[in-house]
Amino acid sequence: MNERIDLRAERMKAKRRKKAMIKNCVIFVQFVVIIVLIIALVVVSVKYKNLCVEVDKNGDNSSLTSSGISSPNVSSSDDTASNAEWMKNETNQWYLKLVNPDVAVDGEFIRNVDLTEIDTRFTDGKESSKYFDSRAVDALNSICEAALNDGIRLTCISTYRTYNYQQSLFNNRIQRYVDQGYT
Repeated sequence: MNERIDLRAERMKAKRRKKAMIKNCVIFVQFVVIIVLIIALVVVSVKYKNLCVEVDKNGDNSSLTSSGISSPNVSSSDDTASNAEWMKNETNQWYLKLVNPDVAVDGEFIRNVDLTEIDTRFTDGKESSKYFDSRAVDALNSICEAALNDGIRLTCISTYRTYNYQQSLFNNRIQRYVDQGYT
């Protein structure tokens, strides 16, 4: 009987040692991962800092500021008010428009979009992929052409949706939820 108890006690000790060893291995692996992440962050920050210094040395007007925002019209020696003014002007540009579930595109914006057809080599052929804002269509075609020259084919998908098309997509989504039992 004592032999059985001793044997059980030995098994329990072995199990505890095994659990402790596994726990120690997990802790060690977590430690190694944290160290690797810290090293990666240091390397990235050093490279970023070197990039900032390199851009500043080149005298390029589009130098990076300490906030990481490229500001072509504001040098790093300008005061905070100038930076704030630049940011205010930049956020009011035509190419920056916040659109999300909480902020809808207004009808005025839609009426003021002048559309131009995209190079057909870079579309999927659907009506919603044929047109793009005329102020940026040349840049889009250039990017797609450059990628194609590098052996990469870019396809523009859903570049401009008419208000009616977007409304029908929205209504279809609502109907799918209603069909699933949502109110």
